[in-house]
Amino acid sequence: MHTQRTFGMPLSLIEDMFTGMQRDLDFRDFVTYAELCQWAGQVSGSPFYRVMWAMVGTELAEVQSLAHEFAELCQLADVLCDLSEDLDDGRLYLPLEDLHQFGVCPEDVKAKRWTPPMADLIAFEAARVTDRLPALAAELEHTTASPYTHAVGEHFRLLVAGALAAGQDVLHRPVQPPMGHFLNAWRPVMRDVIPC
Repeated sequence: MHTQRTFGMPLSLIEDMFTGMQRDLDFRDFVTYAELCQWAGQVSGSPFYRVMWAMVGTELAEVQSLAHEFAELCQLADVLCDLSEDLDDGRLYLPLEDLHQFGVCPEDVKAKRWTPPMADLIAFEAARVTDRLPALAAELEHTTASPYTHAVGEHFRLLVAGALAAGQDVLHRPVQPPMGHFLNAWRPVMRDVIPC
């Protein structure tokens, strides 16, 4: 309750976060993309809201739905990057409807067996993030958090590009693009907050 009061957060965001965490504990495959998006918004919406609130305060009320969608897309990018680790934990964070659409057998993914249609599936999931993220960052451009949302957008674009470049290795190791690329994305924000 302290966090909710301190950050002026809607209680529903905190309840959603715990609902998403509970779904992870009682894990079951995501049947639809809508289910995956709902979970992504639940687990990432509250932390992202707190960071955004710290930067923009009451301005956040005007862009709350955009900030929530932004957090959701970032979580979906993270799903691609952590695919191998999640599979090691017995969790598949790709919608079954998408696997079926591309002719990918869930058992193959869970066993970390790369099949030719998987490249198209990963590209499709990546495009869901990269097609929307720039426009969403542009919609948040008018807020005082714009440098932050731009850096976050670039950060997650780099992660998605890394997942695509990894090919079949995405099933066997987490995606970690070179640190220098991330530093370049965050440099403008760091310059704003670190006195030089």
